[in-house]
Amino acid sequence: MVSKPVLASTLAAVALLLTACDRSPVQPQLPELSARAIAAAVGNLFPTADPTGTVATYSTTGALDRGNPFFQSLGTNGRSCATCHLIENGLGLAAASVQARFAVSGSSDPLFAPVDGANCPDAAPGGGADAHSLLINNGLIRVALTVPAQLTLAVAHDPYHCALINDPKHGPNIALYRRPLPASNLGFLSTVMYDGRETVAPLSNRGTFAANLRTDLSHQAMDAT
Repeated sequence: MVSKPVLASTLAAVALLLTACDRSPVQPQLPELSARAIAAAVGNLFPTADPTGTVATYSTTGALDRGNPFFQSLGTNGRSCATCHLIENGLGLAAASVQARFAVSGSSDPLFAPVDGANCPDAAPGGGADAHSLLINNGLIRVALTVPAQLTLAVAHDPYHCALINDPKHGPNIALYRRPLPASNLGFLSTVMYDGRETVAPLSNRGTFAANLRTDLSHQAMDAT
């Protein structure tokens, strides 16, 4: 059984999406590949267990390539896109997976980088579970957004004491918390991120869509890592 939403329509743009596991053999219908490429690829319909049944990947290129930038650390905190987008979680991030990673490595895993993987940005590296409780218990990543100049924000409840942080360049930032979204079916995007803040190149023209999507995703990846 394949759970819904089935990832059967995942486009070539996300052929770079794959589980971090190495247990799946390359399927015989793959096109001819070099030995190195074969070692870094997994065929379509790679299954993982899900509470509703089984979730599987699908790529229009015939294989998911673990050697592409989605799985590479592009910045300075040790993360890749695959740090927060797990195949076993529908290419998103579930609290159960976060808890398993914390149990194995504590907050030393790149997922828990204080930049946004802790309740507050001043969390000490290697801090305990309390400093990362929103991520561990709910799968929430912190996002700091600038408060528009025409608005005034009054904090009514701030249990973590970092709801508002003053940025010397941009003024007050508000701490928001969200789940990492499933990174699939990207060919249907009209913006990157809910509020479009990573859409540095427009996705409204069919002729430039693919190139602009790569530009936007690269910009988003660098901001995240």
